[in-house]
Amino acid sequence: MFTSGKKKAAYAQALGLTENELSFYLTLVKLGASPIQRVTKELGIFRSSGYVLAEALVRKGLVSQQRKKRGQVLVPEPPKALRRLLEKRETELAKTKEDIIADLPKLTTLFGRSQADPIIKVYEGVEGLKIVHDDILETGETMYCYPRLDTAVQVLPVEFQMDFIQKRVERGIKAVGITLQTPVSKLIVEKSKAVGNSAGVGPKALREMRVLPDHLQEAISGEKIIYGNKVAYLTYDRKIMAVVIEHPEIVAVERKHFDILWRVSLPWII
Repeated sequence: MFTSGKKKAAYAQALGLTENELSFYLTLVKLGASPIQRVTKELGIFRSSGYVLAEALVRKGLVSQQRKKRGQVLVPEPPKALRRLLEKRETELAKTKEDIIADLPKLTTLFGRSQADPIIKVYEGVEGLKIVHDDILETGETMYCYPRLDTAVQVLPVEFQMDFIQKRVERGIKAVGITLQTPVSKLIVEKSKAVGNSAGVGPKALREMRVLPDHLQEAISGEKIIYGNKVAYLTYDRKIMAVVIEHPEIVAVERKHFDILWRVSLPWII
C-alpha cells in the first residue's frame, strides 16, 4: 500500500505529516507496541532521530507511550486515527481557504500597486546593449525606434546590425523607425534589403522608415527603442549603456510622442 515513494509523499502531505513521521508510524503499526530501539533499528535511523519522530507523533495523536516491566514502549493508535487526522486537516484547510478568499481583494490591491511601479534595468557596455537587442527579439513585438546608425555602428558594427536584422526578419518582427538620412544609415538600410530578400520577405514588408526634417532633428537625443511594454534608451558616446523601463503608461506616452513625429517626418528616399 505504501511502497511507492510518490504515494507515501502524497499521503504524508495530505495527513500533515513528514515522510519520516509516516514511515515511523507505519513501522510501528507493523511491529506492534515496541521499545524505540526496535523501531529505529527497523528503520535504520539514529535513536535520537527516533525520539524526535516519536514525540511529534504523540503530539499528533498517532502514538502513545506505555510503561512496561522492561521499560517504556511506543504504542501505535489504530489506523482509523489517520481518518481523524484527515478530517482535522480538511477542517483546517477549509478555514484557511475561507481566509485566503477573504484576503484576495487586499492581495489584488497590493498586486495592482506593485504593478504600477515601473521596472527599471540598467545595462552597461557593449554586452549590455546586446542584451537589450536579445530582449527585443524575445519580446517579438513591433519595435518603434529612433535609430542613430552613425554612432551605433561605432559600437555595434555593421555585421552585428545585419545579424540582428536577420533574426528580426526571421521572427517576423516589424521595425518602424524615424532616423536621420546619412551615408551610413543609407548603407545599412540598403544592406537590410538584401537580408529581407534572402529571408523571402519583401524589402519593405517588415520595415518602415521616415526621416526627421532638419528643423526637428534636435527633438531626439540618443537612440530610443519602444517594444512591448518597454522603452530602451541607448547611449554610445561617453558611456556606453542602456536604460530599459518597463511600464505601460510610460510606453503609451513614448508612443504618442513617436506618432506625432512620424506624422511630420518625411518619406525615406534612396
